[in-house]
Amino acid sequence: MLQVLKRVSAGRQFYAMAAMCIVIFTLMRLVHINADGPQDLTMSAATYTDEGFKTYDSRNMVLFGDWKWTPEDEYEGWNTKSPLTVLPHTWIFRHFGVSYASIRFLSVLYAAATMILLFLFLLRNYDRLTALAGLIFFGTNYFAAMFNRLGMYESHLIFYIMALIMGFSEFFRPFRVRRETESEGSYGSKKILFRSVFLLIGFLGFAGGFFVKRNLL
Repeated sequence: MLQVLKRVSAGRQFYAMAAMCIVIFTLMRLVHINADGPQDLTMSAATYTDEGFKTYDSRNMVLFGDWKWTPEDEYEGWNTKSPLTVLPHTWIFRHFGVSYASIRFLSVLYAAATMILLFLFLLRNYDRLTALAGLIFFGTNYFAAMFNRLGMYESHLIFYIMALIMGFSEFFRPFRVRRETESEGSYGSKKILFRSVFLLIGFLGFAGGFFVKRNLL
């Protein structure tokens, strides 16, 4: 297996292989997306309850036009504690209907984006072999794959944590050496732009994690 990974990492098909892995691992998470999570995934009953509880507001808004389906509804809800998940779920429900598949589709999208960021982070900070191996390990990890198939907040949070790590790791990375044909002004502008973009990504990752589950802080 290691020898195969080494050959692929050294070959011209490296990026095509990485892209194919991301597509396969994403499709793998979509197979039988309506199925219950495995019983050995966690001791908590949250995998059977929280998907409904945490999308209750989105469901109410789509079906009844308000976060509360009735004035007597005393459930606190998540629209103020977790707007970054409630609002996308509301949009998805409005366009694709209220279902477990609709709830879980957002988690699968976050999982795909996380795999891309993980691959790029490992590629930038280590080497091709490590990047491809890390991608495969994450994509085939039982717990990661199973949680990515559920409408839980963990998949969302992992993406924003990965964005935070990627952003700040690139921000603190030494910028490339100035080319001989490049003026100091042009070089300085590109350096500032590069650092600004990744600093923004890092802070967006932090802010995103906060607005996924504001009651953590």
